[in-house]
Amino acid sequence: MTAAEDKPFQWPVRVYYEDTDAQGVVYYANYFRFMERARTEWLRSLAVDMVSLMANERR
Repeated sequence: MTAAEDKPFQWPVRVYYEDTDAQGVVYYANYFRFMERARTEWLRSLAVDMVSLMANERR
């Protein structure tokens, strides 16, 4: 494991008004968008090439 892989990954997310419902609570479906963005940033921090990763998945 490299030092980057061993370190906990943190990626702050700013929640905008458009992400919430009328009561100001984050709409549940938006959590999936936040998680996908965090996953993408985590892989980027590990220098994973997303294009190659997706190409290998299609084989």
